[in-house]
Amino acid sequence: MNACSQRRIARRLEAARSAIAKVSATPWVLRRLTELGYQDSHLTQGQKLFTAAAEKVSEATERLDKQRAATEHLRQCRAEVLGAYQGLARTARAVFRHDAGALISLGLKGRSTGAARRMLTAAHTLFDADFYTNAMRVSLAQHGYSETLLSQERRKLAEWQWAAAVQDQCSTAYEQAKAAQGTALRALDEWWARFSRTARVAFAEDPQTLEQLGLVPRGPTLTQAEDRRQTAAPPRQIRQANLAA
Repeated sequence: MNACSQRRIARRLEAARSAIAKVSATPWVLRRLTELGYQDSHLTQGQKLFTAAAEKVSEATERLDKQRAATEHLRQCRAEVLGAYQGLARTARAVFRHDAGALISLGLKGRSTGAARRMLTAAHTLFDADFYTNAMRVSLAQHGYSETLLSQERRKLAEWQWAAAVQDQCSTAYEQAKAAQGTALRALDEWWARFSRTARVAFAEDPQTLEQLGLVPRGPTLTQAEDRRQTAAPPRQIRQANLAA
C-alpha cells in the first residue's frame, strides 16, 4: 500500500466521518433525509461501518509497518551473511588452493558462487563445523578464522534464517489484514453510495448543504438553471445593445 493509496483511503474515511457528524449534529438535515425514508438506524449503521473500517485500516497500516521493518531487518541480515561468506570463501580458497578435497567438501571447488540466493545456500555448508577437519581448523585459525570467529559467522546465518521466517509471518499477517480492510471499506462504500443518493435528492436545491456533507454538486439544478436563463439577457438583446452603443 503506497502513500497515494493511503491518502485515498483516508479521504474515504474522512468523508464518511464528516457526513455522519454533520447529520447527527443537525436535526433538520436528518428530518429532511427521514422524509425520503432515511431512518436513524441507517445513520447508526453508517457509524458502525465507519468505526469498523477505521479499525481495519489502522490494523492494516500497523501490519504493513511491521512487514517493512521485518523486510529491512532481513535485508541487513542477508547482507551480513553474504559478507561473511565472501570473506571466509576467499580465505579458504587461498588456504586450501592445493587441497581439492577440502575445497570440494566446503563447496568451493569450481566457479565462484555468483547469485545471492546460491551464495546463501552455500553458506550453510561453509559455516557448518562438521565439514572441517582439525587440520583445516588449524590452517584457518592461522589466517584469522578462529573457532570463536567461525561460531560468530554461524550465528549470523541463524539470525538470517530467523529473520526470513519472521518476514514471511509478517507478510502473511499483512495480506490478511489488507483483505479485511478491503472488505470493511467496501461495506462502508456501499453505505456511502446509498447515503449519497438520498442526500442528493433531499438537498437538490441546497448545494451548500451538499458541500457540507462532502457531496460536490453535479451542476445547477433545474430550478437554478431556469433562474439563470430568465435573468440572463437574450443574445439578440445583447447584440442590439452593442450596436446602439
